[in-house]
Amino acid sequence: MAYVQGTRSLAKVAIVGSGQIGPDIALHFTKVLHEYEVPVVVVDISLQALAAGRAKLVKKINKGVETKAFQPDPAEAMKASVTLTTETTYD
Repeated sequence: MAYVQGTRSLAKVAIVGSGQIGPDIALHFTKVLHEYEVPVVVVDISLQALAAGRAKLVKKINKGVETKAFQPDPAEAMKASVTLTTETTYD
């Protein structure tokens, strides 16, 4: 699926870097676009950065469920829509 606004369509979002701000940017995009099934891909050369980024993202989504900012089912969809990878040619 894709997010469509007017004549433009957004089928995938890519973020380069899983350091301080990459996971936060991914969270924003998945929060807005998960209901349109738009995948969010975070690319980094460091497996450690990707693991830390995934942990940060999951922690923030789980906190959102605790505080009732997110419902459980959409929160799981948000987590599932984000892929973290070292591959620069991701389909």
